Amino acid sequence: MGGAKCQGSPSAPFSESFCCPLERSRTVGTGLPQGNGGRKIGEVRRARGGAGELKIRPALEADLSAIARIEAESYSNPWHPDTFGTLLRRNRAKILVAEDGEGGVAGYGVYWWVLEQAELANLAVQADQRGRGVGGAILDRTLLVAADQGIESIFLEVRVSNESARRLYASRGFRQISVRKGYYQNPKEDALILVRSLGTGAEESGEVGDGPFGSIRM
Repeated sequence: MGGAKCQGSPSAPFSESFCCPLERSRTVGTGLPQGNGGRKIGEVRRARGGAGELKIRPALEADLSAIARIEAESYSNPWHPDTFGTLLRRNRAKILVAEDGEGGVAGYGVYWWVLEQAELANLAVQADQRGRGVGGAILDRTLLVAADQGIESIFLEVRVSNESARRLYASRGFRQISVRKGYYQNPKEDALILVRSLGTGAEESGEVGDGPFGSIRM
């Protein structure tokens, strides 16, 4: 997160050292209470606004076509569909999906990590499910799972103009630490870099050491 922008294509948004993604951190769906009430991964919950029952679970191969479709409708510079299959097979990356009451994929989140640092790289919700708390449910479960695996801090980028996403992240305890000028394309826009502590590691002491995203002074 602290170094230069990744070089590559949407089919390869990260390097072997898990560099920053090309363009991410759009969130749709807010209004859920902070935290997750200690729910376990895969537990059913009810989203607000008529979305019905949601099951947040690890993605399967069978979900990839739905994930790619949501990605294409959500971003001006979407990842190549093969990217998700690659991530699904990586040891240091996770994809979580929100399964609706009919067994369909309502949204997904992607994060990856090195040592105790992680990056929330992608979060998107199907168009007709937005504004019903689906994005918040995925984010809540992502934070829980990451904390359970020993992640101490999680980073993300968000467009300056994406006020709904910024409100959601603030409600979950993320705080701004930097600005990346001209990071996003189509349209070109600055990115805010946000972080949230998930444990009692270096992030709470004021500095994140050299890791997958470089060294960042808080």
